[in-house]
Amino acid sequence: MALYDEGAWSEQGLGRSEADASLIAALLHFTGGDRTRTLRLFRASALYRAKTDRKASSDSRTYAELSVDNVAKFLGYAHR
Repeated sequence: MALYDEGAWSEQGLGRSEADASLIAALLHFTGGDRTRTLRLFRASALYRAKTDRKASSDSRTYAELSVDNVAKFLGYAHR
């Protein structure tokens, strides 16, 4: 909750990217692996920052989209 509501990443002993991945993992679990809902919830969280919606890959995915895809793949959620 502290990550989502307050963006309290440093208080959790995490770096920014680790906090993003940790929150995304929790959101994926909460949404049953629904990447679209996870992405929407991540963007609504206190961890959101403008960087998350900048294009970050050659296929035009944003940092947030890449992060959700990478965490989902790591956790074994099938691509939907």
